Amino acid sequence: MNIKPLDYLSYIITNNKNSGVVRHHSKAKKLSKILIKPTGKFLSFINDRALMALITILVLTNAFIFYYRIYFPVDSDFGPHMLFTRYLIGGHLDQIPLSILAHPGLEIFLAGLYYLSFHKVALGTMLAGILTISQVMTAVVIYIWLGSGVKRYWDMGRAFIAGTLTFAAPVMLLVYHDKLFYFGYIDLANYHNPTIIFLRPFALISFFLGVRAFNGINNSWKMILASSILVFISALIKPNYLLCILPALIILAVWWKIQHKVVDFRYLLFGFLIPSIVILGIQWWLAYFSPGGNQAGIIFSPLGVESAFSGNLLPKFLLSVFFPVSILIFDFRKFKDNPDLLLALIGFLVSSFQVYLLAENGNRFYDGNFRWGAQVMLFIWFVISAKELLKRVFDENKSNGGKIALSTIYLTHIAAGIIFYVHCFLSTSYA
Repeated sequence: MNIKPLDYLSYIITNNKNSGVVRHHSKAKKLSKILIKPTGKFLSFINDRALMALITILVLTNAFIFYYRIYFPVDSDFGPHMLFTRYLIGGHLDQIPLSILAHPGLEIFLAGLYYLSFHKVALGTMLAGILTISQVMTAVVIYIWLGSGVKRYWDMGRAFIAGTLTFAAPVMLLVYHDKLFYFGYIDLANYHNPTIIFLRPFALISFFLGVRAFNGINNSWKMILASSILVFISALIKPNYLLCILPALIILAVWWKIQHKVVDFRYLLFGFLIPSIVILGIQWWLAYFSPGGNQAGIIFSPLGVESAFSGNLLPKFLLSVFFPVSILIFDFRKFKDNPDLLLALIGFLVSSFQVYLLAENGNRFYDGNFRWGAQVMLFIWFVISAKELLKRVFDENKSNGGKIALSTIYLTHIAAGIIFYVHCFLSTSYA
């Protein structure tokens, strides 16, 4: 006889002779329900074999690569972020560039963990742990969002999708021509910049909340508060996501209204627009206009930055979006009625405009700081497209030819991700 953990706990609490207080007092009964529900969910969580296997594999693979990239002499941004964290811990804020103080989310979190460890754990080790947990969180969010299915092997399928999305990469066919694994492509896998990895789970959840504005429901003030909090957190880690998703939400809201569909404007206004304007305005002032700031700005410079790092930008762009564009072509008929796909696509197009046409002037011209928005929005577009692939694979009414073609295209990105993962171990450079 198979008894679920939640049912078993409920039986113990409500039937045990020693639990008379629970049976006879309504307050105790309510308390028992409060305790039983999360306990049952936790037990169901750890009993999910596919999810546990997913978490185990991701912990092992990510811990190795991040530990290596942090502690060995390689080209990465880990060193500066740990240095700024040391300045923050020591109270030397004047030593931290204002462009970093404008979004110090990672440094604040890392410093907080350092204090909680009583200064016993090295910053590098904690940073590797944070990034590993971020990757795991991202995969778990995707796994839960994909939802449970009644069909056999569904959980294995969604675990595979959730795990592989964390290290998928552009199809780097031109690497044999220019020896570049990273530059020129809109990258997905990133083992040199900690903030983009730390941002991923928060941006992903924020995106899922943003879609709720177009589902024909009135969101509660709790959802508005949750969205606002995620807006602030994501901006403090890296503002690039907001710079892309905010225009995308506005564009989709206008398009939805033109089609006479319901839009929750209150949710968009208080959950996204107002908090975004506040936090981005403060960051803009700190980075560019405050005393001691960069005293620079954003300029229109078509291909000015990206062409300096790589040629063949058009084929590399197409190789970066190979899978989601393929999904778009196969499912074009239902595309206009799918707010998930529409918002992801519009957000990515906004990010593409930024990365290829905009730049920071002055000594930050070649920093390529608009790449991050494109990377996170392409990742989100991959996530949304991967769900369409999973549904198609398990749909008996879909042709096997389409399933095989789309699955093969997806697997090419996974193979490229494995190659890039190995490259980051074998080379001191990520480029």
